[in-house]
Amino acid sequence: MSESTLKSEKIASYLNKFFIPVKINVSNQMDLVGKYHIGPIPSNIFLESDIDTKIYTRLGYIEEAPLMNILKAIVKEKYKK
Repeated sequence: MSESTLKSEKIASYLNKFFIPVKINVSNQMDLVGKYHIGPIPSNIFLESDIDTKIYTRLGYIEEAPLMNILKAIVKEKYKK
């Protein structure tokens, strides 16, 4: 995803405006792999600002349009309804 979806100016701009993106190296950060139950790579995990509460997990590659839909739904807090 780093070489495709996340290179999209639209996605990058939206992520940087509303999120704090973090990329975890699963080989070196096993504590985080366990804490967030990171499975297949890529795993996309969205957390509340407390960094303990998961909002949404999506495993695998995500194309640009579906990722933007996910991001917009999180920003609008549709997961709370």
